[in-house]
This record gives sequence, C-alpha cells and structure tokens, in this order.
Amino acid sequence: MHRLMMAAAMVAALVAAPLPAHAVERTAIAEQRHVLIERFAAQEQDCAGRFQVTACIEDLRARRRHALAPLRERELQLDEVERGRRAAERRTAIAAKREAAAARAPDPVVPEWRPRAPLPPARAASRPAVSRAASQARAAEARQTMGDAQERQQQAEEVQQRIRRRLDERAAQGRKPDPLPLPAASVPAAR
Repeated sequence: MHRLMMAAAMVAALVAAPLPAHAVERTAIAEQRHVLIERFAAQEQDCAGRFQVTACIEDLRARRRHALAPLRERELQLDEVERGRRAAERRTAIAAKREAAAARAPDPVVPEWRPRAPLPPARAASRPAVSRAASQARAAEARQTMGDAQERQQQAEEVQQRIRRRLDERAAQGRKPDPLPLPAASVPAAR
C-alpha cells in the first residue's frame, strides 16, 4: 500500500513538470507495471493458503508474464525511437563539427595524379643485377641452413649409436635396464 502512495506521488510530481511525450508514456508504463506487480503479489499470497501451491504459483507467473509482455514490448519500441533520436542528434553534431572544421581550415592542395613514366633504359638494366645479388644471398643462406640441419642430424645419429653401444654392453654383462618408475596414482597406499 505504501508503494502505491509513493508511485502516485511520483506520477503527480512528474505530471506537474513538463516532460517529453516519451517520458510521460514511460511513466505511465512504469505505473501500470507497478500496479500489475502489486496485484500479482497479492494473488501469490493467496496461493500460499491453497492445497496445490506450486500449480497456483506457476499459473500466476504465466499470467503475470502475459500481462507484462505488452508493457515490455512498448518499452522496447520507445527505446528504439530514443536510440534513433540520439543517433540523429549525433549525426547532426558530427556534420556541424565537420562544417566548422572545413570553414576554419583552408582546402589542402592535392597534387594531380599522373601515372609514372617508364624506367629509363639504364636503370632498367641495373635492376636485374640487384635481384641477382639478392637471390645469390638467399641461396647462400639456404645452403648454410641446410648444412646446419645436416650437422644436427649427424650429431643425433652419433648420440643414438652411443646409446645402442651402452645397451649392448649392459646386455653382454647380463644386466637388464631398470624399469621406469610407476606413476604415484597407481602405487598402492602403504598400510
């Protein structure tokens, strides 16, 4: 009951002040929503005294959703209109700012575009020489990389040969390699 009086006081205050049409409509929607919610809250308390409380509350909630849906839909429409209005204001402000900037600054001198002239014959002849030098440098770098890779492969093969020799020596002595340790999760707990 106290909420109804507060809502009525807010509506009276809002009506006294000049507001845009959308704000008045939003206030009316808020008031309608408040009245509906209060009514459904009272009905929900009535459901508590019944034998089938859950069914009553579920039915009440469905009716509440159905009753509040048009209010929400209208609010969404008002939001869309408000977004459009703000976007139009922003576009107008940007256009005004551009016009002001254009009025302040002189027009920049933009050189006229002309296609490039073909290279003179002397420069055209020196160009493949630069490409040849660059390709020779790339080829030398590739040879160096290939040599490094072959050296690493040879070192890996030498390491594997040493490992095989050690395993063969141990096998000749009759020693077996130690097994790998079991993971901690598979070890039975000590009692």
